[in-house]
Amino acid sequence: MATFHFELVSPDQLLFSAEVESVVVPGSEGEFTMLPNHAPLVTSLRNGGVILVNGDHSSKEFAVFGGVAEVTNTSLTILAERTTPMREVTPEGLEKEILTAQTYLEAARNEEEKRVLGEKIAQLREFKHIVALRQAH
Repeated sequence: MATFHFELVSPDQLLFSAEVESVVVPGSEGEFTMLPNHAPLVTSLRNGGVILVNGDHSSKEFAVFGGVAEVTNTSLTILAERTTPMREVTPEGLEKEILTAQTYLEAARNEEEKRVLGEKIAQLREFKHIVALRQAH
């Protein structure tokens, strides 16, 4: 099967770099699957899971918390604000993130800050629900 180059980068290091067959990306406008020869685009990322399939049909999963994805017809680069292996993400950990964001929301000084934090909380709640469902299976 055809492949493309994928890189996952955090602020302090290159976390993954390889040829892959496909990657599911949590884009800000919705999840999309990157395949070879995808139309170019740049999108911000939602909090969620990045699932990639390697040429040997094994998959890897990472959780990303914010960032940007840049797609060309031959590559995908994800610049994540923060990332961790998906197996390390728990509903309890996400609940702590939600509580922290709610504290910041209560102290927000303007409507834009409140809007951004409200969106972050909604994304974290959705992600928590998905993680909980996956752990139940």
